[in-house]
Order: sequence, then C-alpha cells, then structure tokens
Amino acid sequence: MTCRGATCGTVNITEPKSWITGNAMVVTPLNSYLSKKYLFYYLENTNMKNIITGSAQPQITKTNIETLFITLPPLQEQHRIVEKIENYFSFLDTIESNL
Repeated sequence: MTCRGATCGTVNITEPKSWITGNAMVVTPLNSYLSKKYLFYYLENTNMKNIITGSAQPQITKTNIETLFITLPPLQEQHRIVEKIENYFSFLDTIESNL
C-alpha cells in the first residue's frame, strides 16, 4: 500500500520477494484465516480518506492503518467472494474487448 504522496492509499499485490520503498508499506495477514486476495479487494474498496493525514504530503501511518476494522468472514467465504469479484472483472474485460 502506498503510504505517501498523490497515490496514498493505493493497494497492490506484489511478488513474495519485492523491493518496497519508503513510500509504501507491507500489509501481511498474520494468520491463515485471511486470504491475501480478499484483503487486497477489501482494502482497495475501503475509503482511506479517514486514515490519511497531511495535506501538502498525504500519508498513512502504521498507527492509522491499525485502526481499520476488517470484516472477516470464514476463509471459504472469502475465497467465494474473491472468485465472484474476479469473475465480474473477467466478464467486464470480455465486454470491453468486444466493443
């Protein structure tokens, strides 16, 4: 997640061994009860404006992100939600390619 600048709050999934700069932070599930993709989509659709501070240089701090409440359905349900989201994206990609 980018934590400074104009793209503050942008969420990405990276390869396991990645170079992360000082303008980003790593958010990793602490246990196997949270799907990484579910966490990605959840954070991507969370209004980060409540935890972004600063005006000239927007930023998110570790302390601020720790205040986020993440709805955590059972792991199987998380996988179902991710699959449904990705099916919608695939459907939209198909429609877009046919335009």
